[in-house]
Amino acid sequence: MTNITNRPGYVEAFTANSSELAKFEPGQPQFHWNVVNMIRRFIKDSEGEAKGWRRQVTTLIAEKSWLKLGYNSLPELLEEALGMTAEDFLHEVDVYGGPDLVDIVSPHLGIYGCNNHKIAADKAARSQERRR
Repeated sequence: MTNITNRPGYVEAFTANSSELAKFEPGQPQFHWNVVNMIRRFIKDSEGEAKGWRRQVTTLIAEKSWLKLGYNSLPELLEEALGMTAEDFLHEVDVYGGPDLVDIVSPHLGIYGCNNHKIAADKAARSQERRR
């Protein structure tokens, strides 16, 4: 597998200033890397507006950004770009996005049905309890 920093659009997206970011179009690799980076930052910092994060996750799914960045699947992108398993990402989606977003994301992670979703939901509930 290619080093992630050698993938098209990666360097441009991660070194762009805000006016350059605004010019990225959905067809460009930089646009998709920017979406991935915004998701990464939200998860890492656990700060920010969840509504904006929901939009980034929805964009990731709607645009199938993983394909446009040269990955065969969303779990492959998550593992290489975010260092997360599909289950970990689903947990984050559940905590910050809610069950409606889980329903949109989970099929693209290869996670269907009650068992894995229940595990992610239980993990999210425990996480929310700890925050209280």
